[in-house]
Amino acid sequence: MTEAEFIDLARQNIKSQLVDVVFLAIVFSAIAALKANEPDDDEDPIVKNQYKFILKATDKFKGELMYFYDPTSGLDLISQGFFPSAALITNFARLIENFRKENWALLQGDDETAEKTHVIKYLMKTFPITNQMAGYLPMFYPALAKDLGIKVQSNYGIR
Repeated sequence: MTEAEFIDLARQNIKSQLVDVVFLAIVFSAIAALKANEPDDDEDPIVKNQYKFILKATDKFKGELMYFYDPTSGLDLISQGFFPSAALITNFARLIENFRKENWALLQGDDETAEKTHVIKYLMKTFPITNQMAGYLPMFYPALAKDLGIKVQSNYGIR
């Protein structure tokens, strides 16, 4: 490699870094704009759930861009477990546990406890396709999502 090729490569890397910085500035600005325009508490549940979904998607995009710049991003991967399918196993265990609790409550005549178990939610989270559908349910059918115990979580802010 000649000196001229090395300098060209260094310039290209600097331009790539500047593009990354510009994209990060845009994403951080989008997160700040979203936080500044948070809907009121008396707003329609569909609007609030759509807002939380957009905020969560923006935060996820920021996490993807910050992967190589944030030293804690590697720890986030390890903290979620070595096997991604472990979450499916955990959800299946929760399904069995809540199904047992619901049946016991129904046998005892405790309808209030039976409604709090949300067995259908854990059934949906057990399978990959229905798990994704459960994430979109609050945006389109907030009353049904509330009955099933499904909420949109907005993971925003610096972790």
